[in-house]
Order: sequence, then structure tokens, then C-alpha cells
Amino acid sequence: MKTIKEIASRLGVMVVIVGTTYGVSAATREEMQRLDEAYPPGSVVVCHSDLPGDGKLSLPTTMISRGKVESKENGHTLFSVSVTWRTPGAKGSDAGDLILTFRMNQRSDEKGLYTLIDPESMAVTMSAAGPAGEEAVLKGFRSRFGGTENFAPYSQTEITEFPAYITRNPGEAPSYCRKEVRDHA
Repeated sequence: MKTIKEIASRLGVMVVIVGTTYGVSAATREEMQRLDEAYPPGSVVVCHSDLPGDGKLSLPTTMISRGKVESKENGHTLFSVSVTWRTPGAKGSDAGDLILTFRMNQRSDEKGLYTLIDPESMAVTMSAAGPAGEEAVLKGFRSRFGGTENFAPYSQTEITEFPAYITRNPGEAPSYCRKEVRDHA
């Protein structure tokens, strides 16, 4: 059985919102600016990725991230983000889910995007792990991702059916992102 440390290590790598792709219709700076404008404050971007298992310790996992644009000011976009990792378990149960929430600041320049996760805003929910396990996983996420600005060149994004897009990290599954549309019924 996987330890909390193994889970945090495996899944921690997947938190990065933007991935790497070269030569696959990579987005230009102008296209990324247009994409940014398509997500005004109040809008939500939802990304989905199917992470393969390794056939040994890691099970196939679905990762769903949901980032709400809270504000845009002086070239910075503030997001409230929730990332859920769902592994196979009891049917109809989300007891095995790992949920990480945080606030993230994003800015861009002529080369790409820079993201900064606020470590104090990070919270973990993982009912199967209990409070001590959740605290251990949170500590791992904070040490790995909190407080360090991450860079992603525009070539990491492929705009598909605007405003939908795909991001890729080397050695990781692609992440398919789209704008959340709410029913008004």
C-alpha cells in the first residue's frame, strides 16, 4: 500500500498547471494574450488529465483542476485553484480523492508565463489519510510548490478550439483545458 509520502511525491509533480510541448502548434505570445482575455474575472478554467499508472505502486489517476479568475490587475491574474486527484476505489465513492486548494498569481512577459502559488493558502483534503496524513501531504506540497515562481514558455500551450487549449509537461500526460460554462436554467 502506498504511503502518504509516496502519494504526495507522485501527485505533487502533477500540480503544475502549464506543461511543455515543442513543435505541436505551440501558441504565440499574441495568441496567449488573446486566450488570457477570454478568461475575465469570474470565469473558470477546468483542466483534465488522465495520468497512467506505472503497473507497480502508482494507480491510474484522473487529475481535474479548476481555477477561478478572481482578479486581473497590473498584468497579474489571481486564481483560486482546486486540484483533485481521483484514483480507482469503491464505485461511487470519492473517499480516495486527494484535493489541493490554493491561490495562485500569474503574470506573463515576452517569453512566457510565471506562476506563484501562495504556500499559506494551500489546504489538503484526503479523508482516507486522516488529519496526520493530510498534514504530511500538505507539508510536502508547500515545500515543493509554495513560494517559488515557476516559468512556462508559451510553446508549452497548444490552443485547440478557442478558448480551449492543451498543455504538456515532458514525461507527463497532456492536460486538456476549457472554459467552464454554467447553465442559466
